[in-house]
Amino acid sequence: MQVTLATTEGKLLEDEFSSVVLPAVGGQLEILPGHTALLTPLDVGLMRVKRSATERGESFVLHGGFALVQADRLYVISEIAERPAEIDANAAATAVTALQQELKTAGLSPEQIVEHNRQIRLHSLRRGVGQKQ
Repeated sequence: MQVTLATTEGKLLEDEFSSVVLPAVGGQLEILPGHTALLTPLDVGLMRVKRSATERGESFVLHGGFALVQADRLYVISEIAERPAEIDANAAATAVTALQQELKTAGLSPEQIVEHNRQIRLHSLRRGVGQKQ
């Protein structure tokens, strides 16, 4: 199936793949060729693409977004998508520590708490992915 990954900066990926795993809001979602039409919001998480079942594949850290499946095409739109090699694991670890400290000490609104927790999940994922590089 044809897969396109685009951000506000342009296309990051456009190629044929046999499997894509996405961080949907309700959990991990695998898209295979012939998947039914679908529009779904994406959460912070890891997108994995493979050309074959035996290939290790390629990964991207998504900062949320949307996925659209239509006629054997998958479009993934995310404000930010990062390749593991682009991630500074130390900066991500520093961000996690700072956000956790703010949660403990700042008088945050419920909305701010939700956003801080989302950012902690994002930077924790970035730290883990970045350390593997």
